[in-house]
Amino acid sequence: DGILIIARTDARTGHGLDEAIARGQAYLGAGADIIFVESPESVEEVRCITREIHGPVMFNNVEGGTSPFIPRDVLQDLGVAMTIYPNALTRIMTKSAITLLQTLKDEGTTASLLDEMLTHKELFALFDHDEWVALEKKYLGNK
Repeated sequence: DGILIIARTDARTGHGLDEAIARGQAYLGAGADIIFVESPESVEEVRCITREIHGPVMFNNVEGGTSPFIPRDVLQDLGVAMTIYPNALTRIMTKSAITLLQTLKDEGTTASLLDEMLTHKELFALFDHDEWVALEKKYLGNK
């Protein structure tokens, strides 16, 4: 329990869609829980994958990737069970970090970016800061 086996095939690119679907079906037969066919080239190919693979299908939604970038509601209508957005968070955080560092270099301060930052209270709330401080006080006293 608690383990999900996602079987990936990259056969679409080198061997074609039919081979990728056949491999996905074989993975299901071998016990995979969800099938990930990498790099379908159109919405119609995604539709074909979800229709031909007789189990849950995962889609790799990459901004600017090989596959089309497909909105969630369309993916749901296509029968996609799970969607990932690899590197999206890393890419946006890195761009923000570069902006901050360039602003610091150019302006000597990050004050102009204050409205784009979380407050300390908002940041700490993400990590249940107050609860951790209460536990610390409970077990460490007033040290």
